[in-house]
Amino acid sequence: DVYKRQPYESPTPEVDILSPRLFRGHIDKQWRVVSFSSLISTSKQGTELPDRDTSIKLELSEPVKKPLKGDDIFSFPSGTKAGSCLHDILEHVDFSFKDHNETKALVNEKLIHYGFEGNWSEIVFNKIKDVLNVPLKAHDEAFTLSMIDKDHRLHELEFYLPLNLMEPKRLGDIFRRYLDLPGDINLEDLIINLGFSPVEGMIRGFMDMVFEYRDRFYIVDWKSNLLGDKIEDYTTEKIKKVMANEYYFLQYHLYTVALNSLLAFRYKDYTYEKGFGGVFYLFIRGIWPDKKEDYGIFFDMPKKGLIEELTAYLKGG
Repeated sequence: DVYKRQPYESPTPEVDILSPRLFRGHIDKQWRVVSFSSLISTSKQGTELPDRDTSIKLELSEPVKKPLKGDDIFSFPSGTKAGSCLHDILEHVDFSFKDHNETKALVNEKLIHYGFEGNWSEIVFNKIKDVLNVPLKAHDEAFTLSMIDKDHRLHELEFYLPLNLMEPKRLGDIFRRYLDLPGDINLEDLIINLGFSPVEGMIRGFMDMVFEYRDRFYIVDWKSNLLGDKIEDYTTEKIKKVMANEYYFLQYHLYTVALNSLLAFRYKDYTYEKGFGGVFYLFIRGIWPDKKEDYGIFFDMPKKGLIEELTAYLKGG
């Protein structure tokens, strides 16, 4: 049969010609999430982590270790690992120090976890006890951190702060009109020399601790920085220079803006004058209760005008 002998021809499929869609949008390279570390460092930063007392002079790399030559807190190793260990202890320790055996066990556990030998246990235990029992003065009264129970403090408080646009020159101009730095340090030049490009987006950060005492909220930043191997290296005047040279003054003002914004949002009757207590930077190695606030302690109550202007500038108001 003629029909049976004719070969079968399959229909020719329709072929779609594919082509990629072209992106015609605009990516704003100024918009990004930045941190205090990325602002003060010329090196590129990855995921922001809590500050662990690295030095900007070493481009946030691991500081050079000081040779061990003694059995005191000044001989305890420096660097980010030591900072992380001390921060971890202070985050989990019972501030009241009611059970010494329990606290010593915690200190020993953390030292081992971070790779330190157990012979540091007694030294670190005593220094943590000093930090929690040294008198802190603010608003004409003194108190100790051992008085702050766990229900009135938060550790590692992470925040995101909206950032409209920020550039060094304008930032330096704002600080210059409100702050005086020690010695011959030029604050405006200090900030301008950071040299970061104009940036907008979000600032992300971590506050080591926020606590409430007598209806005021305070910020605490633990500093394990090795400033020297004797108590005289931790005087108030020397610490003020460190606060300037390491840009910690910029750090704690950003923290203050963030916390003040949060408190104003959370509490209808909150005011900066009555509700914010101030900022403590506690240089752990230099704190000795018998020296009181003269060694190892930096305190500031940022000026209301500076916080208001800085908040408006960062948020684009």
